Amino acid sequence: MEELTYCAVHPDRETALRCNQCDRYMCVECAVHTPVGYRCRQCVRQVDDKFFNAQALDHWLVLGVALLVGIASGGILGYFRGLGFLLALVAAFPVGALAGQWAIQVIQRRKGRNHWQYGVLGLVLGVLAGLFIVSFLTYPDSMRQLYEALQTMTADERLLMREMRRGMRVGVLSQFDYAIQQMLALPNLIFIVVSAYSLYIRMKP
Repeated sequence: MEELTYCAVHPDRETALRCNQCDRYMCVECAVHTPVGYRCRQCVRQVDDKFFNAQALDHWLVLGVALLVGIASGGILGYFRGLGFLLALVAAFPVGALAGQWAIQVIQRRKGRNHWQYGVLGLVLGVLAGLFIVSFLTYPDSMRQLYEALQTMTADERLLMREMRRGMRVGVLSQFDYAIQQMLALPNLIFIVVSAYSLYIRMKP
C-alpha cells in the first residue's frame, strides 16, 4: 500500500508534490511556480532575500524623501489652484517619478519589499499637508471678515444670513473648513492618485 504524504506546512493536507529545491512536500497553496519548476514559499523567500538588501532605516528615509517632495508639490498645487486640472494632468506623473528616483538615490539603490508603500504613504501625506498649509494661509480676507461677523450675529440674523447665502449660492467657511475643502478638491485628488501611481511604478520591486 502506498504511504500517504502530507504538506510540511499544512499537515492535514495530503499531497505528493515536492519542492524541487529542498524536497519538502507542499500543497497547492504552498507551491510557487517558478521558471525552474515548483518550489515552496520558504525557498522562494530565501532567494528573494538575496535580492532585497535594505537596511533598517531605509523605509524611513524613503518616507521622508517622499514626504518632503509631497509637501513642496502640494504647496505649489495649492498656491496655483486656478491651474488645478492642468497641473494634475501635466505635473503629477513627473512629480511621482521624481520622488521615487530621489528616494532610490538616498538609500543608494538598496532593494526592499515595501519601499514603494512607504514612498506612496509619504507622498500622499506630503501633498495633503502642503495643500492644507497653503490653503490655510491664503484664506481670503473677505471670507474671514464675513465669517467673523457671522459669529457675532444673533440667532435671527444668522437665519436671515443663511437665507441670503442660499439665494446667492455663497458659502461662508471657517479658515479650517476652507483649507479642508481646497485640499480635497477634485484636481488635487487626481494629482495625488496619478503621482502616487507614478512613484509606485518607479519603486516597485
